[in-house]
Amino acid sequence: MSVSVKLENITKRFKAPGGSSIVAVDDLSLSIEKGSFVTLLGPSGCGKTTTLRVVAGFENPDTGRVFIDGIDITQVPPNKRNLAMVFQSYALFPHLNVFDNVAYSLKIRKSSPEEIQEKVTKVLDLVNMLGTEKRYPNQLSGGQQQRVALARAIVLQPKVLLFDEPLSNLDAKLREDMRERIRMLQQKLGITALYVTHDQIEAITMSDVIVIINEGRIEQIGSPTDVYERPSSRFVADFIGNVNLLEANLVNTVPDGIVLDLFGEKAKITSFSASSPKMYIAIRPEMVELLPAKDFPGLVFNGRILKSIYVGQHVEYTIKLNAGPTIMAVKLGNLSTLSNGDEVKVGFKFDTLHAIPS
Repeated sequence: MSVSVKLENITKRFKAPGGSSIVAVDDLSLSIEKGSFVTLLGPSGCGKTTTLRVVAGFENPDTGRVFIDGIDITQVPPNKRNLAMVFQSYALFPHLNVFDNVAYSLKIRKSSPEEIQEKVTKVLDLVNMLGTEKRYPNQLSGGQQQRVALARAIVLQPKVLLFDEPLSNLDAKLREDMRERIRMLQQKLGITALYVTHDQIEAITMSDVIVIINEGRIEQIGSPTDVYERPSSRFVADFIGNVNLLEANLVNTVPDGIVLDLFGEKAKITSFSASSPKMYIAIRPEMVELLPAKDFPGLVFNGRILKSIYVGQHVEYTIKLNAGPTIMAVKLGNLSTLSNGDEVKVGFKFDTLHAIPS
């Protein structure tokens, strides 16, 4: 599979009050495979949208280059890059109906009426919006407007489809529906997609690759499984979902892993991003075992339940370990035998532990 988009040492600064400058993107390099769905994920102000706008041509980098299919497009204007963007605000023309909104770029290219009719009909069918051609944006729901915006973006068959937080204005149910629709459409068309969001669920459920960005730099690149189960840093572990981070000390290194001291107990860890004298052991709340069996393959500690919250499909427990820290545990169903104030045994399976340097 060949590279579709390549960012090479991109830096972008913006002027700040007083004459200083803010570095939005800091020497960022990234390669995106053709036909893949790649998400830029990070907190507000981390540089992900600026990176997307550099790819689109809306921002010129101070240093670095942008390539599409091996061709340097850094100085190419946005309308010549054969890219399309789906915006958070939909950006539909309010005075044009659905058909004319989708057909707009084709008319700019002076396509024939027959070609316009054929292509617009085809993409409206793809996004399940046939029959709405004569409606105006104010006659559509938010989800319908987003589907029209998606149809308008793909009608030109761009090489790369860019998404700038396209679902943030939709309610939870519509977001879930649009996540599935966008991913299905991207796979069906085989188009390369670069998607920006701060929503971890969107990133994990839609992406082939997630790029975690923090303060303009890439913290980690990996599959959803990689960044969730094997975070490379405390920032990534903390940003993706909920996590328990437990301070541990390095005892020694062995051929197939490292041995850490956690609250006086030795733990052999085979999953770790790097080693240092001081470490954090990361374990997700859903991986914490409550009331483990006697032959449990891991570490077992005593604790006390401080709080339990019933959330329908699961219960969230806050537990104070006798060894010191407070941890979270998430269990499917309701462990009705456990109540606030109860003493409880907590288990950490060795194969669910991942270590990162502190």
